[in-house]
Amino acid sequence: MRAKRPTIIGLAVAVTLIASACSNDADAESGSCEDITVEEAFVRLPPAENTALYFEVTNNGDSEIALVGASTDVATMVELHENIMNDGVMTMQPVAGQEIPIAAGATAVLEPGGLHVMAMGLTATLEEGDDVTWTLEFSNGCTTELTAPVKAIDS
Repeated sequence: MRAKRPTIIGLAVAVTLIASACSNDADAESGSCEDITVEEAFVRLPPAENTALYFEVTNNGDSEIALVGASTDVATMVELHENIMNDGVMTMQPVAGQEIPIAAGATAVLEPGGLHVMAMGLTATLEEGDDVTWTLEFSNGCTTELTAPVKAIDS
């Protein structure tokens, strides 16, 4: 009888370890967002049929990740964009590979005149003070939803 007791305890420990490992794998596959923080989000009051989402995103994890996409119900197309100086002229273009890398422990700042999420073909009229819901997608499989207010900014 005593010989069986250690076997039962060992089996219980093994089952607990396997269950723990499986739950960690499931979190990784579903894209746990616990290491990602998004702050200071706002949407530019649209000057035309397009607008932009700006925010700061911090990677509190131990590995580099990347912002790889975004979506919203108020636009027909959403892309990651950047403004660059080209021969003395500021131009806007899609981000190469549609990825904005965020090193472990670092913050990526998406701001007017720099990186941003571009929403094109607006399907709704946006006014200052409105709230717009967005979904951000990251390279680790994480998707996170945020609501950002519409604000007027200087050109």
